[in-house]
Amino acid sequence: RLLDTAVAQFDHTFDPQHGGFGGAPKFPPHGALAFLLAEHARTAAARPLAMVTGTLDAMLLGGIRDHLGGGFHRYSTDERWFTPYFEKMLYDNAQLARVLAEAFAVTRNPAYAAAARETIHAVLRDLTGDDGLFHAALDADSEGEEGRFYLWSRDEILASLGARDGERFCSAYHITPAGNHRDEATGRPTGLNIPFLDAATAHEEDALRPSKSLLFAARARRVPPGRDDKVILGWNGLMIGALATAGRLLEDTSFVKAAVRAATELRAAMCRDGRWLHTCRNGVAKMDAFLDDLAALGHAWLDLHEATGDSAWHEDARRLADDILARFSDVDNGAFF
Repeated sequence: RLLDTAVAQFDHTFDPQHGGFGGAPKFPPHGALAFLLAEHARTAAARPLAMVTGTLDAMLLGGIRDHLGGGFHRYSTDERWFTPYFEKMLYDNAQLARVLAEAFAVTRNPAYAAAARETIHAVLRDLTGDDGLFHAALDADSEGEEGRFYLWSRDEILASLGARDGERFCSAYHITPAGNHRDEATGRPTGLNIPFLDAATAHEEDALRPSKSLLFAARARRVPPGRDDKVILGWNGLMIGALATAGRLLEDTSFVKAAVRAATELRAAMCRDGRWLHTCRNGVAKMDAFLDDLAALGHAWLDLHEATGDSAWHEDARRLADDILARFSDVDNGAFF
């Protein structure tokens, strides 16, 4: 009954036009989507899955998705996933990659598999250290302007792609001379554009991949956003779990190998005499891990067990669960500190 009530509450706040729950601003609802996928698997009910696909479909078209580089920005300032706050967070992209892979396993929609792969590749490219561990975030700003790295004038696109291919890209991704991006303070057009698709142009995406690759290369020559390079235990757990799950569901062994490498390095960097630490930067780890760190890590170990068949990960998860019960359980009330 509790689970049915939760589904009903999500249904009550679901946006049937744009997906997601409630109004602006909209944050990626990865936890809700994961829950609704699980409820569809439990009950075979159509409504939970419809809320998942309605949300993912809208997000994949909107400006919250980085159409050139892969991955997702932190949230949308509007209800239709169009104008993002341009920061990129590891925890968002880890959970969205996992949900996309799981949605693909249920629906076999190739767009979900492609977006999951692009999101993972973006994290491996932009948020991964030389040691294979995952960094926390990319800034929204570069060159003193929010979103400057991601925004385009129409002339820039035509110069990069040429007239014919440039016009086709501009038409599909709604790039205009005046710009579709507005200054947040004044509401005035900036002359710059956020690439996005809609239902009428989504079919152009595959054909325009060569143009997207050229624009990505041109964008790479810009001043990039700064990177928050601290390693957070729980967020790394989320990403390791996403890699293991996506690798298994998408049949990509490279993702599983990246997960195993990160898990191994994480233990070396952030576990001292069996006690896990919360954060690490430049090789210096500190602060005892929190409940959510250990919960995410335990989930990742189970995902690795499922992806690799190695029982050692299962035993590690059991030890973490014992540690959580010993250190965090509220025996009197049945919850956790």
